[in-house]
Amino acid sequence: MYIKKTFVCIMAGALLLTGCGGAGNAYKNGIKAYENGAYEEALEQFETALSLNPNKAEYYIEKGMTLIQLERFGEARSALEWMLLDNSMELVRMNNKRANYGIGITYFHEGEYALAKEYFEKAYAEELLAELNEEIVIYLTEAYGLLGDKENALRLYETWLTAENGTAADFYKRGLLRYESGDLKGSIADFDCAIDKNPLVFEFYFGKINALFSAGKEEERIRTLKNAAKLDHLSAQEAFFLAMELLAVKETKKAEELFEQAGENGINEAYYYLGELRMEREEYTAATDCYQKYISGSGAEDAFAYNQLALCFSAQGEYALALENVKKGLNFCNKQNEEELLFNQVVLLEKLGEYRDAYDYAKRFSELFPENEALLKELKLLDAMLY
Repeated sequence: MYIKKTFVCIMAGALLLTGCGGAGNAYKNGIKAYENGAYEEALEQFETALSLNPNKAEYYIEKGMTLIQLERFGEARSALEWMLLDNSMELVRMNNKRANYGIGITYFHEGEYALAKEYFEKAYAEELLAELNEEIVIYLTEAYGLLGDKENALRLYETWLTAENGTAADFYKRGLLRYESGDLKGSIADFDCAIDKNPLVFEFYFGKINALFSAGKEEERIRTLKNAAKLDHLSAQEAFFLAMELLAVKETKKAEELFEQAGENGINEAYYYLGELRMEREEYTAATDCYQKYISGSGAEDAFAYNQLALCFSAQGEYALALENVKKGLNFCNKQNEEELLFNQVVLLEKLGEYRDAYDYAKRFSELFPENEALLKELKLLDAMLY
């Protein structure tokens, strides 16, 4: 977020008339180069103009603004500070407004938000060149927000932002501020404005989804999730987030599509949830493939994933493979999933006809989990079978 191209040229028509000879021509060429995004060329032209006439304040301003676009913030600040004057003349006040704004930008992009705020406030306070205020306000509200001054940021938005002059990004930013301040109704209205102005940006939907959740408006939240899921070009992270949210509200068909999209684009965890969905439908071969993809990536030490894979193999009659995965899972388990893994180990040993080992494990594990009724039942059956 730097200055708009219109900024440098906002007074160009009037100022070009004040130039003369070589300095004026160089200045004019610099304006044209700046408009075309040729900032190195523009800088060269403005420096030429200054070498021929070092007393023109506007030459320093344009040089400073061009240096900002080149991210040479210290040099830009030096050029802009040089021409700040304490004078009530209208032209000087206009130049000071532009210079203060530019200096604020340099501090902002160096992370000096308190200093940036100071200069943006000076620029905004000057009543001349009101057409610059929209750009100044965007930076100033951002600086307030970064300084934690949400009250002043909101105050500024309230005095300036309207449907006619606000962009989608402006409404989104105010929506975030309102959300953080507890104004859920206002934040939802702002996110709606942002979406109306630009319905293709996922962030706007994300903001509204969170606000609706906090407001307890579940039906509207689900509608918003579905609308967001229709967006083209979702990132892998965005697709995964939406898939998780849709899964939570039982919109499994769309969730599955988005998990597939996320998995194909590098979110390995998506394959775990694809495995869950396919296992739920008893599509064990497909579920097995998903769990294996997950384990081969980010799930290499996920004990529960090994357990789920074991259940898939068991459902297909592959008891040896199932037992192998249970044992792998036991290498990474915690108290929470150890109980289920140990129980499945006993069951699989039974299915493989290894009743003595099944009994020994069941007896040992019943001491660890004496309240597990299913395990105690298996132990009694094995005891009756063997003795």
